[in-house]
Amino acid sequence: MRAAALCMAALAAVGCGGNGGEHAVTLTLYCAAGVKPPVEQAAAQYADEYGVKIYLQYGGSGTLLSNLQIAQKGDLYLAADESYLELAAEKNLADEAIRLARLSPVIAVPEGNPKGVQSLDDLERSDLRVVLANPEAAAIGRLMRDGLKESGRWERLQKAATTMFPTVTEIANALRIGSADAGVIWDATANQYPQLETVADPELEPLKNRISIGVLSFSERPTEALRFARYLSARGKGLPHFTQHGYAAVEGDVWAEEPHLRVYCEPALRRMIEEGVRAFELREGTSVLFEEAEDGAPPDLDAYISRDAAHLRTGEARPLAADEEAQIQCAVNEQADYPRLTERMIQSLRAALESRGYEWRFERNG
Repeated sequence: MRAAALCMAALAAVGCGGNGGEHAVTLTLYCAAGVKPPVEQAAAQYADEYGVKIYLQYGGSGTLLSNLQIAQKGDLYLAADESYLELAAEKNLADEAIRLARLSPVIAVPEGNPKGVQSLDDLERSDLRVVLANPEAAAIGRLMRDGLKESGRWERLQKAATTMFPTVTEIANALRIGSADAGVIWDATANQYPQLETVADPELEPLKNRISIGVLSFSERPTEALRFARYLSARGKGLPHFTQHGYAAVEGDVWAEEPHLRVYCEPALRRMIEEGVRAFELREGTSVLFEEAEDGAPPDLDAYISRDAAHLRTGEARPLAADEEAQIQCAVNEQADYPRLTERMIQSLRAALESRGYEWRFERNG
């Protein structure tokens, strides 16, 4: 009876399954407008599978950051530029950040390119109606301002622009309906509009962005929020929706409702990190199993934490050299099922180890 009661309690915590039942949990996600299509589909799929409703609020990445800073409510923040997640972390608004996909800016024009736009130089022409993104509101605007400011290009484009929109979607729609002649949008956004064509420019080539999702520090359901973030970033779950809509998706983890990580850690170090590992397990809804290895670390684990470099690469034990005593080396096995989750675990332990005077070295193996 007790086991059954615990099972029912767990189901109530994460929500009932799909099949049209009521949603036991609702999560609020602040989502960059330019990333709406894949996120909307993944959220609907997640609701069907787990009965967890994802309430989506769209806007420019910068606008959303300002809104959540004022509201101090919500669970997740998805930005079209991970620098916004870094800024949110600096303001103690967000904790973990998980990468989802990559974006590149491109010049977009109506189908057939009626004005003959070939480069950013053409966007400075007086006969064109040029639309750009507001750098105070949208990630692509901020990226262009920061990347093109030194050359003077951004100032000239600003002067040439007839309208500065708060979201990249509004730029694409203006081009689609013919109220603008050219603009700069994300490559993935352009892929969603068959009425548009794109023009590459060498000045835009270095300006690439990473889409990331983070858990808000004031979320009342951080474990549920992290579970959806993992789902969105998982192979076979959220990431195929990004690929379908023309985004360059990252290499994500395998999906599991409750992942189980296998870690080798030297016994002396294990005592230092055990409390941090248990806190990570509770927050992430996962479990971490420490593997024993008398003759070195097995080669197929998720992570290796050791003062001995030989454990990380060969699985063979050797005596520590005198100058290695204060070095800790951590490695994530990229060939395992959960490299991104494992990396978050290791990073969560970093402060505890560094506070004891250990130097830190991190590797990705495989």
